[in-house]
Amino acid sequence: MNPKELLEKLPLVQGWIDRTLAEHSNRARPVTSYRFPRLGAFYSNEFLMAAKVVEVERVPVPPLSALGLTGFGEFEGGNYAGITFLDTYFVQSG
Repeated sequence: MNPKELLEKLPLVQGWIDRTLAEHSNRARPVTSYRFPRLGAFYSNEFLMAAKVVEVERVPVPPLSALGLTGFGEFEGGNYAGITFLDTYFVQSG
């Protein structure tokens, strides 16, 4: 797939991300609620207050193949501990 085709699919991926964030917004917690004391040495308090964490059983992965992007099957089938979309980090429970 060439870069032009990838750019054409970007709005579809963004739409999926937006829907996923909206679906989980009620479970999102500020990163600061996890009390990681060393994060403040690397990130501003403003950034940490804006960043969110959602604990899930299975980390959501965009259905890139269904959106018309080829070559991502292995990525889509992975079992990940975490993934970040915009200001929200999805982390596998436990």
